[in-house]
Amino acid sequence: MAEPGGRRIRVAPAFGRRALLGRPQVSQTFGGPEDRMSIGTRVMFVEGNRVTRVPVGRFDRLFQGAQDEVMPEFAGRVVHCALAYVDFEMRKPVGIARMEYVVLHFGPDGRLDQGARHRQDGLVGEMAGRLLSRLFEPVVDFGPYRAGRQYRAEFRWEPTKEQVHEVMRLALER
Repeated sequence: MAEPGGRRIRVAPAFGRRALLGRPQVSQTFGGPEDRMSIGTRVMFVEGNRVTRVPVGRFDRLFQGAQDEVMPEFAGRVVHCALAYVDFEMRKPVGIARMEYVVLHFGPDGRLDQGARHRQDGLVGEMAGRLLSRLFEPVVDFGPYRAGRQYRAEFRWEPTKEQVHEVMRLALER
């Protein structure tokens, strides 16, 4: 897709984690090959002030429910996860476009708990009902608002300043 001034934007189809989070991966090219910019994802698990970077490919397989991808060290636990959408220039991280803090529920086998995933998807669907109800019904339906509150309580978390700094530091490392 081209825009005026020679700027080209390529949007890759959304899949896996990006599709569920509503974030397609976007690669942008400005000018010639020496001015390449793109946005990538960095995944980190946060436990207190300890932040561990997780390879994106492994996280994608885990998130998609691959049978061969397990993390036994997190079996039966609830883990705080930070997703950093990092701006890259010439394959070097130069800034952070967005941060998301999600809660992951692991089952006793070290895989993501599919029951919790289905509940998360259901709450997201209910929240989308808020937009649709505004368009079609003059009556206020509190279900989508309650779903949003439950979603934020169960599947989001707020980091401390120290955690934010450590996540940002790791996200910007090569």
